Amino acid sequence: MLRILLPTDFSPPALNAFRYATNLATLINGRIDLVHVHLPEMLGGSMLSLKDIKDTERGVRNRFLERLESFSGQTDKKIVFGHRVAFHESVAGGIVETASELDPQLIVMGLKNTHNLFEKLFGSITSDVIAKSPIPLLVIPENVAFENAEKLVFATNFEKGEEEIWGKLDKWADMLGVEVEVVHIGKESGRSVASGEAEKFYDKHGGVHFVEAPTVLEGLNGYLMERPASVLALFKPRRGFFEKLVKTSHSRSILFEANMPVLVLTKTLKAF
Repeated sequence: MLRILLPTDFSPPALNAFRYATNLATLINGRIDLVHVHLPEMLGGSMLSLKDIKDTERGVRNRFLERLESFSGQTDKKIVFGHRVAFHESVAGGIVETASELDPQLIVMGLKNTHNLFEKLFGSITSDVIAKSPIPLLVIPENVAFENAEKLVFATNFEKGEEEIWGKLDKWADMLGVEVEVVHIGKESGRSVASGEAEKFYDKHGGVHFVEAPTVLEGLNGYLMERPASVLALFKPRRGFFEKLVKTSHSRSILFEANMPVLVLTKTLKAF
């Protein structure tokens, strides 16, 4: 059974991500845990008594439960397994801490599409969770509705550690009923010699498609326009390619411009 952690602020992107996650959970017999992160309130630097703190937390939880009722509606209780409020100094920190406690196999987060201050804030939260969490994360753009996936494109940079997820990725693909296609944005001549296991994996999925482009973003966009996919998957190593992808303003726009779910894979990807 797939256990999904869904952070929510009850915004339209979060509602869309919730609908996507519930459809996914229904398809693969999964369950969802909802978490809302509440930041400490600043009251002019005044000291709060223990009773004030407890009363504040109780009020936050009551409001959360009221909003949760209208948010989740008549969703099957077998799908929405649990819900909680996390009190933390940062949203990303609260999500990552909750994930470490619940140990889900996947985190699902919504992403706002319009370019404004809130999107930049939410984008930074998404990027922070990606950078800090060892758990795979599925990012759902606000305008993307759930549909049965047909193809997953795995963008490889031939990073050390990728081989540890290949077998698990194949099991995920089988579970979702999707084919896997592998693409690399860069010159084939710059590729290091692959191991026998790597060649087996690449050959199984039709080899590696090499795309030369000025930037990773332009290469991926061009490739996906010619060969549409249902999900774009990226591997997050400890350092290197992925950190550049999410920390640089140009490359980070992959998340903002994506018109499909983006699955960020880690070494802790779990099979079923």
